[in-house]
Amino acid sequence: MKNISHQKKLYLFIGLLFIASLACRSLDLTTTPTATPVPPPTLDELTFEDADTEARFKSLNGCIVDMTDETWRTTSYKLIGNFYESRWCTGTGAREDCQITVSSMHNRDQHQVGLYTLFYPDQPTTVFGLGFQSLWVPASTGWGAVFYFSEKGKTIVGEGWGVTFYYYDSPSNPPTQSVTIGDSFAYRINMSDLQFTSDVSLREDLAIYLESPESLRDRGIKQKQLFLAEIQAKLNNHEVTACNWGEYKGDGIPPVCNPRPMTVEEETAELQKANLFFEEQVRLLQENYQDMYTAWMAAFPFTECWE
Repeated sequence: MKNISHQKKLYLFIGLLFIASLACRSLDLTTTPTATPVPPPTLDELTFEDADTEARFKSLNGCIVDMTDETWRTTSYKLIGNFYESRWCTGTGAREDCQITVSSMHNRDQHQVGLYTLFYPDQPTTVFGLGFQSLWVPASTGWGAVFYFSEKGKTIVGEGWGVTFYYYDSPSNPPTQSVTIGDSFAYRINMSDLQFTSDVSLREDLAIYLESPESLRDRGIKQKQLFLAEIQAKLNNHEVTACNWGEYKGDGIPPVCNPRPMTVEEETAELQKANLFFEEQVRLLQENYQDMYTAWMAAFPFTECWE
Protein backbone atom coordinates (compact mmCIF):
# COMPACT_ATOMS: atom_id res chain seq x y z
CA MET A 1 0.00 0.00 0.00
CA LYS A 2 3.08 2.27 0.12
CA ASN A 3 2.42 3.56 -3.42
CA ILE A 4 -1.21 4.51 -2.70
CA SER A 5 -1.82 8.17 -1.96
CA HIS A 6 -3.05 9.26 1.47
CA GLN A 7 -6.46 10.22 0.02
CA LYS A 8 -6.88 6.84 -1.67
CA LYS A 9 -5.95 5.08 1.55
CA LEU A 10 -8.62 7.05 3.32
CA TYR A 11 -11.25 6.10 0.70
CA LEU A 12 -10.20 2.46 0.98
CA PHE A 13 -10.46 2.57 4.77
CA ILE A 14 -13.93 4.13 4.64
CA GLY A 15 -15.00 1.49 2.11
CA LEU A 16 -13.82 -1.33 4.34
CA LEU A 17 -15.66 0.19 7.31
CA PHE A 18 -18.83 0.40 5.22
CA ILE A 19 -18.55 -3.26 4.18
CA ALA A 20 -17.90 -4.27 7.78
CA SER A 21 -20.92 -2.32 8.98
CA LEU A 22 -23.11 -4.09 6.43
CA ALA A 23 -21.83 -7.45 7.64
CA CYS A 24 -22.54 -6.53 11.26
CA ARG A 25 -26.06 -5.46 10.34
CA SER A 26 -26.69 -8.75 8.55
CA LEU A 27 -25.73 -10.63 11.73
CA ASP A 28 -27.59 -8.32 14.17
CA LEU A 29 -30.80 -10.12 15.05
CA THR A 30 -31.71 -7.65 17.80
CA THR A 31 -32.26 -4.60 15.59
CA THR A 32 -35.55 -2.88 16.43
CA PRO A 33 -37.82 -2.77 13.37
CA THR A 34 -38.95 0.64 12.07
CA ALA A 35 -42.35 1.57 13.46
CA THR A 36 -45.16 1.76 10.91
CA PRO A 37 -46.63 5.30 10.83
CA VAL A 38 -50.06 5.51 12.43
CA PRO A 39 -52.60 6.66 9.84
CA PRO A 40 -54.51 9.85 10.73
CA PRO A 41 -58.08 9.40 11.98
CA THR A 42 -60.87 9.74 9.46
CA LEU A 43 -63.20 12.70 9.62
CA ASP A 44 -65.90 10.48 11.14
CA GLU A 45 -63.52 9.43 13.93
CA LEU A 46 -63.03 12.99 15.17
CA THR A 47 -64.84 14.31 18.23
CA PHE A 48 -65.38 18.07 18.04
CA GLU A 49 -65.59 20.08 21.24
CA ASP A 50 -68.62 22.01 19.99
CA ALA A 51 -71.39 21.25 17.51
CA ASP A 52 -71.12 24.54 15.59
CA THR A 53 -67.47 23.95 14.71
CA GLU A 54 -68.22 20.38 13.65
CA ALA A 55 -71.08 21.46 11.39
CA ARG A 56 -69.06 24.23 9.79
CA PHE A 57 -65.96 22.10 9.30
CA LYS A 58 -67.89 19.26 7.66
CA SER A 59 -69.89 21.69 5.53
CA LEU A 60 -66.71 23.34 4.24
CA ASN A 61 -65.14 19.95 3.60
CA GLY A 62 -68.19 18.94 1.57
CA CYS A 63 -68.06 22.16 -0.46
CA ILE A 64 -64.39 21.63 -1.22
CA VAL A 65 -65.07 18.06 -2.38
CA ASP A 66 -67.88 19.35 -4.60
CA MET A 67 -65.80 22.14 -6.17
CA THR A 68 -62.75 19.98 -6.93
CA ASP A 69 -62.39 17.36 -9.65
CA GLU A 70 -59.71 15.15 -11.22
CA THR A 71 -57.68 18.22 -12.24
CA TRP A 72 -57.04 18.98 -8.55
CA ARG A 73 -54.54 17.24 -6.29
CA THR A 74 -54.81 16.92 -2.52
CA THR A 75 -52.58 16.10 0.42
CA SER A 76 -55.54 14.37 2.14
CA TYR A 77 -55.94 14.86 5.89
CA LYS A 78 -52.75 14.57 7.93
CA LEU A 79 -51.67 15.19 11.51
CA ILE A 80 -49.04 17.94 11.37
CA GLY A 81 -48.01 19.33 14.74
CA ASN A 82 -51.28 20.36 16.38
CA PHE A 83 -53.09 20.53 13.04
CA TYR A 84 -55.46 18.04 11.43
CA GLU A 85 -55.44 19.47 7.95
CA SER A 86 -55.76 18.91 4.24
CA ARG A 87 -54.91 21.04 1.23
CA TRP A 88 -56.16 21.00 -2.36
CA CYS A 89 -54.75 22.82 -5.38
CA THR A 90 -54.81 23.09 -9.15
CA GLY A 91 -53.13 25.18 -11.83
CA THR A 92 -49.63 25.37 -13.29
CA GLY A 93 -48.48 27.85 -10.65
CA ALA A 94 -49.48 25.79 -7.60
CA ARG A 95 -46.83 24.05 -5.53
CA GLU A 96 -46.74 20.26 -5.57
CA ASP A 97 -47.59 20.17 -1.85
CA CYS A 98 -50.42 22.72 -2.28
CA GLN A 99 -48.93 25.11 0.27
CA ILE A 100 -49.47 28.85 0.12
CA THR A 101 -46.02 30.41 0.65
CA VAL A 102 -44.54 33.88 0.33
CA SER A 103 -42.16 32.70 -2.39
CA SER A 104 -44.82 31.11 -4.59
CA MET A 105 -48.10 32.87 -3.84
CA HIS A 106 -47.79 35.20 -6.84
CA ASN A 107 -47.15 32.43 -9.39
CA ARG A 108 -49.76 32.89 -12.10
CA ASP A 109 -52.47 30.30 -12.68
CA GLN A 110 -53.06 28.74 -9.28
CA HIS A 111 -56.01 27.95 -7.08
CA GLN A 112 -55.47 26.59 -3.57
CA VAL A 113 -57.69 25.74 -0.61
CA GLY A 114 -56.78 24.55 2.88
CA LEU A 115 -58.91 23.41 5.83
CA TYR A 116 -57.85 22.46 9.35
CA THR A 117 -58.93 21.85 12.90
CA LEU A 118 -56.70 21.49 15.98
CA PHE A 119 -55.85 18.97 18.68
CA TYR A 120 -53.49 18.41 21.59
CA PRO A 121 -51.00 15.51 21.23
CA ASP A 122 -52.46 13.47 24.07
CA GLN A 123 -55.93 13.54 22.44
CA PRO A 124 -55.46 13.42 18.64
CA THR A 125 -59.12 12.61 17.93
CA THR A 126 -60.60 15.36 20.15
CA VAL A 127 -60.49 18.51 18.05
CA PHE A 128 -61.37 22.18 18.36
CA GLY A 129 -61.21 25.33 16.27
CA LEU A 130 -61.49 25.92 12.56
CA GLY A 131 -59.05 27.35 10.06
CA PHE A 132 -59.46 27.96 6.35
CA GLN A 133 -57.33 29.46 3.57
CA SER A 134 -57.90 30.01 -0.12
CA LEU A 135 -55.86 31.56 -2.91
CA TRP A 136 -56.69 32.40 -6.48
CA VAL A 137 -54.22 33.98 -8.91
CA PRO A 138 -55.19 34.72 -12.53
CA ALA A 139 -53.43 32.98 -15.40
CA SER A 140 -51.95 36.22 -16.66
CA THR A 141 -53.14 39.66 -15.48
CA GLY A 142 -55.90 41.08 -13.31
CA TRP A 143 -56.91 40.89 -9.65
CA GLY A 144 -56.17 37.89 -7.44
CA ALA A 145 -57.15 37.16 -3.84
CA VAL A 146 -55.72 35.32 -0.83
CA PHE A 147 -58.01 34.71 2.18
CA TYR A 148 -57.61 33.31 5.69
CA PHE A 149 -60.00 32.63 8.58
CA SER A 150 -59.27 31.28 12.06
CA GLU A 151 -61.46 30.90 15.13
CA LYS A 152 -61.48 29.08 18.51
CA GLY A 153 -57.81 28.16 18.21
CA LYS A 154 -57.20 28.48 21.98
CA THR A 155 -53.47 28.91 22.65
CA ILE A 156 -52.36 27.51 19.28
CA VAL A 157 -53.76 29.90 16.65
CA GLY A 158 -55.17 33.38 17.14
CA GLU A 159 -58.58 34.46 15.84
CA GLY A 160 -59.03 36.63 12.80
CA TRP A 161 -59.90 36.87 9.14
CA GLY A 162 -58.53 38.83 6.23
CA VAL A 163 -58.33 38.96 2.47
CA THR A 164 -55.68 40.71 0.40
CA PHE A 165 -56.36 41.61 -3.20
CA TYR A 166 -53.36 41.83 -5.53
CA TYR A 167 -53.30 43.44 -8.96
CA TYR A 168 -51.06 41.89 -11.62
CA ASP A 169 -50.43 44.15 -14.60
CA SER A 170 -48.13 41.68 -16.38
CA PRO A 171 -48.01 37.89 -16.86
CA SER A 172 -44.94 37.42 -14.65
CA ASN A 173 -43.90 40.45 -12.60
CA PRO A 174 -44.83 40.97 -8.92
CA PRO A 175 -48.18 42.64 -8.18
CA THR A 176 -48.24 46.42 -8.53
CA GLN A 177 -51.17 47.15 -6.20
CA SER A 178 -52.68 45.55 -3.11
CA VAL A 179 -55.60 46.16 -0.76
CA THR A 180 -56.19 44.31 2.51
CA ILE A 181 -59.47 44.10 4.40
CA GLY A 182 -60.40 42.10 7.48
CA ASP A 183 -61.44 42.23 11.10
CA SER A 184 -58.28 44.13 12.03
CA PHE A 185 -55.64 46.33 10.45
CA ALA A 186 -52.09 47.28 11.36
CA TYR A 187 -50.08 50.32 10.30
CA ARG A 188 -46.44 50.86 11.30
CA ILE A 189 -44.88 54.21 12.18
CA ASN A 190 -41.23 53.86 13.15
CA MET A 191 -41.24 50.88 15.53
CA SER A 192 -44.88 51.31 16.59
CA ASP A 193 -47.53 48.97 15.14
CA LEU A 194 -50.83 50.81 15.39
CA GLN A 195 -53.83 48.47 15.51
CA PHE A 196 -57.47 48.80 14.51
CA THR A 197 -60.08 46.14 15.31
CA SER A 198 -63.65 45.71 14.09
CA ASP A 199 -66.52 46.77 16.34
CA VAL A 200 -68.45 43.53 15.69
CA SER A 201 -67.70 39.82 16.06
CA LEU A 202 -65.47 37.90 13.67
CA ARG A 203 -68.24 36.20 11.70
CA GLU A 204 -70.49 39.27 11.73
CA ASP A 205 -67.70 41.37 10.29
CA LEU A 206 -66.97 38.88 7.51
CA ALA A 207 -70.68 38.53 6.68
CA ILE A 208 -70.96 42.28 6.04
CA TYR A 209 -68.16 42.21 3.45
CA LEU A 210 -69.49 39.05 1.79
CA GLU A 211 -73.01 40.39 1.30
CA SER A 212 -72.27 42.04 -2.06
CA PRO A 213 -69.56 43.87 -4.02
CA GLU A 214 -71.05 47.14 -2.79
CA SER A 215 -70.86 45.96 0.81
CA LEU A 216 -67.21 45.05 0.30
CA ARG A 217 -66.55 48.55 -1.02
CA ASP A 218 -68.56 50.46 1.58
CA ARG A 219 -67.40 48.50 4.63
CA GLY A 220 -63.79 48.54 3.46
CA ILE A 221 -63.78 52.30 2.88
CA LYS A 222 -65.52 53.02 6.18
CA GLN A 223 -63.09 50.91 8.23
CA LYS A 224 -60.02 52.37 6.55
CA GLN A 225 -61.26 55.92 7.09
CA LEU A 226 -61.93 55.19 10.78
CA PHE A 227 -58.43 53.75 11.15
CA LEU A 228 -56.89 56.78 9.46
CA ALA A 229 -58.75 59.04 11.89
CA GLU A 230 -57.25 57.08 14.81
CA ILE A 231 -53.75 57.38 13.36
CA GLN A 232 -54.20 61.12 12.83
CA ALA A 233 -55.38 61.54 16.44
CA LYS A 234 -52.41 59.60 17.84
CA LEU A 235 -49.94 61.69 15.86
CA ASN A 236 -51.65 64.98 16.70
CA ASN A 237 -51.69 64.01 20.39
CA HIS A 238 -47.99 63.07 20.29
CA GLU A 239 -48.69 59.45 21.25
CA VAL A 240 -46.34 57.84 18.72
CA THR A 241 -42.64 57.61 19.50
CA ALA A 242 -39.52 57.55 17.37
CA CYS A 243 -36.12 55.94 18.06
CA ASN A 244 -32.67 57.00 19.00
CA TRP A 245 -30.82 53.97 17.70
CA GLY A 246 -28.08 52.33 19.69
CA GLU A 247 -24.77 51.26 18.18
CA TYR A 248 -24.83 48.47 15.60
CA LYS A 249 -22.09 46.00 16.47
CA GLY A 250 -21.96 44.18 13.13
CA ASP A 251 -23.23 40.89 14.59
CA GLY A 252 -26.50 40.69 12.67
CA ILE A 253 -28.52 41.81 15.71
CA PRO A 254 -30.48 45.04 15.07
CA PRO A 255 -29.40 47.97 17.22
CA VAL A 256 -31.49 48.87 20.27
CA CYS A 257 -34.32 51.36 19.82
CA ASN A 258 -34.31 53.96 22.58
CA PRO A 259 -37.79 55.56 22.37
CA ARG A 260 -38.08 59.32 22.18
CA PRO A 261 -40.85 61.81 21.32
CA MET A 262 -41.27 62.52 17.63
CA THR A 263 -40.40 65.98 16.37
CA VAL A 264 -43.09 68.16 14.84
CA GLU A 265 -41.47 67.68 11.44
CA GLU A 266 -41.53 63.88 11.84
CA GLU A 267 -45.18 63.90 12.89
CA THR A 268 -46.11 66.08 9.91
CA ALA A 269 -44.25 63.78 7.52
CA GLU A 270 -45.94 60.67 8.97
CA LEU A 271 -49.36 62.33 8.73
CA GLN A 272 -48.75 63.03 5.05
CA LYS A 273 -47.62 59.44 4.43
CA ALA A 274 -50.67 57.99 6.21
CA ASN A 275 -53.06 60.28 4.36
CA LEU A 276 -51.58 59.32 1.00
CA PHE A 277 -51.59 55.59 1.80
CA PHE A 278 -55.22 55.45 2.92
CA GLU A 279 -56.40 57.75 0.14
CA GLU A 280 -54.87 55.30 -2.35
CA GLN A 281 -56.48 52.32 -0.59
CA VAL A 282 -59.88 54.04 -0.76
CA ARG A 283 -59.38 54.92 -4.43
CA LEU A 284 -58.50 51.33 -5.30
CA LEU A 285 -61.62 50.05 -3.53
CA GLN A 286 -63.84 52.61 -5.23
CA GLU A 287 -62.53 51.82 -8.71
CA ASN A 288 -62.02 48.05 -8.49
CA TYR A 289 -64.47 46.63 -5.96
CA GLN A 290 -66.36 44.60 -8.56
CA ASP A 291 -63.21 42.89 -9.84
CA MET A 292 -61.96 42.36 -6.28
CA TYR A 293 -65.20 40.69 -5.25
CA THR A 294 -65.10 38.49 -8.36
CA ALA A 295 -61.54 37.37 -7.49
CA TRP A 296 -62.64 36.65 -3.91
CA MET A 297 -65.48 34.44 -5.10
CA ALA A 298 -63.10 32.73 -7.53
CA ALA A 299 -60.91 31.81 -4.55
CA PHE A 300 -63.91 30.08 -2.93
CA PRO A 301 -67.71 30.12 -3.48
CA PHE A 302 -68.41 31.93 -0.21
CA THR A 303 -71.96 32.94 -1.10
CA GLU A 304 -72.89 29.27 -1.48
CA CYS A 305 -70.63 27.59 1.08
CA TRP A 306 -69.98 29.94 3.99
CA GLU A 307 -72.30 29.95 7.01
